[in-house]
Amino acid sequence: MALVVDQEQILDNVEVFYETLELGEADQQAILIELLKKSKTFLVVKVEDMFLFAPSYFIGSKDQTVATLVLDHYSEVESNTILSTLLGTTPKADKQLDENFLDFCDEFGINRNDVGSSRDYWVLDMRN
Repeated sequence: MALVVDQEQILDNVEVFYETLELGEADQQAILIELLKKSKTFLVVKVEDMFLFAPSYFIGSKDQTVATLVLDHYSEVESNTILSTLLGTTPKADKQLDENFLDFCDEFGINRNDVGSSRDYWVLDMRN
């Protein structure tokens, strides 16, 4: 699968991720919940006082959908590399974002023990 080439494609994937997570079929939602559990690197999109967490593995591929997602070959390496280039920074650990992520998981019924203890984040602030 081809990787994203600009921030617009990244944000398009974030939108697809959230639309599917909230409004998709139950089997699609289950796949994305498994991806949230497995992922260690996220783009955090801050919109007003909301934090949206999108797994790098999902948003790093061009025109991503649940149908094109391949969890059998899961690796964040390629997506993290291209996302770091396009976002102009590397992801960082952040204890406060970890707490926000756990709250986010609660909203989707994800057990906090299923997501590990630490993740890395890029932050994109859309509150302009």
